[in-house]
Parts: sequence; C-alpha cells; structure tokens
Amino acid sequence: MGEMSKADAERKRNSFRSKIEEAKKQVRENFDEMDFENARERTVMEGYIQEMEGEFAALIGTLDGMTFE
Repeated sequence: MGEMSKADAERKRNSFRSKIEEAKKQVRENFDEMDFENARERTVMEGYIQEMEGEFAALIGTLDGMTFE
C-alpha cells in the first residue's frame, strides 16, 4: 500500500468523521420520528440508540486522536 501525504490523510480522516457524525444525527432523527405502541418499547429502543451514539462518539474520539506526519 502506498504512502499518503499528511494533507490527504487529514482530509480522509475529516471525511470519515463527517460521515460518522451524519450517521449519528440520522440515527437520532429516525428514533425521534418513530411512533411507539408503549413506553417500554420506547425506553428499550432509547437504550440502543444511546449505545450507538456512544460508539459513534468513541470512534470520533479515536479519529480525532490520530496525527499524521
């Protein structure tokens, strides 16, 4: 695999970060638009959404921690 310039690597990282942030936003918006039959279903799904948002945040944190030379 070839080497990538610092600028190209940073652009790629920023692109990944933007896509992850957009996915996180879409997951939350889709959840907010859901119509639940009862509060228990909503609470369970809310837990899944929060878990996913935590994973997105962790991945963004990992990307933000990357440095290139």
